[in-house]
Amino acid sequence: MLTSYLFMRMKSFTLFLTLLLTSVLFTSCQKEELYDKEAEARNASVFIYDSYLIGNWEVNSMIVDRDVDLNGDAKFSDNLLLETSCFETMSFEFRGNKTFTMTTSALGLQVRDDKEVFSCMQEKVLQGNWSLKNDVLYLYVKINQRVHEQKIHLLLSEDSFAFEVNDAESKEYLKDQGGTSASGLVVVSLEYSRKIK
Repeated sequence: MLTSYLFMRMKSFTLFLTLLLTSVLFTSCQKEELYDKEAEARNASVFIYDSYLIGNWEVNSMIVDRDVDLNGDAKFSDNLLLETSCFETMSFEFRGNKTFTMTTSALGLQVRDDKEVFSCMQEKVLQGNWSLKNDVLYLYVKINQRVHEQKIHLLLSEDSFAFEVNDAESKEYLKDQGGTSASGLVVVSLEYSRKIK
């Protein structure tokens, strides 16, 4: 009797252990598949129609890698548009004939007479051609008889687009001479919204 009781307990324990291991393995496989699907979705290209970009766009955020207080209001922000008016004129105009005009600005960061000076630099207006492949915008600008290509991966929302900014591009927006509380600041992303007429 004792033997049959032990045999039944062993059988129950073995069954329990088998079910437990099966469920753990099944769950692990499901999680792996889920992670693979999430990664695939993040890497999938989004198709954007050319007509989506046609029109006027104005900058609505310039995000940097840390909070700063450039305007002295004691409110720190990682959005430079809340700290300076230097970038307010930045814009894109995309035309149906595949040409564009881009207005860009820069902020000077320096120390003068032991005081921090944050100053707006002269804006630049660039013109060129554009093309769109899936969610990648290609800008072609001719400078000194040479065509320069810029490739921008767009992140879309309803009436805006955003993109990441690399270190070299960041230096075009921030002319850092060193020694200020904002020295070493890096622009990490820009967002533009459709301009309503």
